[in-house]
Amino acid sequence: MSSKTWGICLVSCAVSFSAGFYLKGSQVAINDSSNLNDLNGTVSQQSPSEQAVKSYEKTKLHTRNQNLFTEKVVLDKVDDFLSRNKNIHFLNITNKMVAPFYQLLSELDEYQLQQKAENLVDQLPNYAASRLLVITLETLAELQPQKALEISMSISDEYYDKYANIQSVFSIWSASSPEEALEWYASEDFSQTQHLHFAKDILSATVLNHLYNKNKSLALTKVSELLQQNKLTAFAMERLSESINQSNEFRSLLDVLSVSQFHDSGMVEVTAQWFAKAPQDAAAWVNMLDEEQKSPRLFNLALKKLDQIRTKICI
Repeated sequence: MSSKTWGICLVSCAVSFSAGFYLKGSQVAINDSSNLNDLNGTVSQQSPSEQAVKSYEKTKLHTRNQNLFTEKVVLDKVDDFLSRNKNIHFLNITNKMVAPFYQLLSELDEYQLQQKAENLVDQLPNYAASRLLVITLETLAELQPQKALEISMSISDEYYDKYANIQSVFSIWSASSPEEALEWYASEDFSQTQHLHFAKDILSATVLNHLYNKNKSLALTKVSELLQQNKLTAFAMERLSESINQSNEFRSLLDVLSVSQFHDSGMVEVTAQWFAKAPQDAAAWVNMLDEEQKSPRLFNLALKKLDQIRTKICI
């Protein structure tokens, strides 16, 4: 083989060796780069718990910002209404004007509602404020009825709708949780407040009517307990009997009243309601009473109703 041929072979070998070495080095670099990326990915990857915490914090921040925005929108509309109607006569504020605020105020939480209610109380006797106060307290009553009652009772006696607010709030509570509302009424001491007669007449009648519609036997038991506590009046018993239509229910209620030492509190009024709705049954019940149980008022009422029955029969 000539020297020229040997030279060409040597050059070819050198080129092949260099190319192989270069390609190997490139592959190593690529592998090293891939491993480095994998390592970086492992280091930067967060644990599931860390991801959950960050996601919760982000959601919480978004919710708080959304709530603040909602509160501002609602309160701005409330303030705008008050500003536009600060000197308006009460006859000029219609239900249509205040109706949208039921939905608006329902978007506030209980703390925001409480703050707004207290702010509105400070603006009384402004009539626009009083109308919005009713809505605010009723909305708050669905979340915190006792707080709504507390605010209602704190209103000055000069505010003519004070007791209407108290009754409205208490009625909402009684409708949703009559047992809890009655427990509050039974434990509350009204004797040293100006609310005594209102509570014994209106609040007791309100909660008993709601409880009676839900659980008649429990309501009768509570009537007996409240009578013993002297927390029921004839007025309350008359209001309760207005919703009764069945003779057996009238009889059950009168049985509870007749064994109580406070039986005069409502017995005549309930009997009158019974005579109005089922006179024959009521008259038969009165005739079965012992002489001691027939008070002059009750007996005279029975005779009067019987005379009316006979007159109608003769006609």
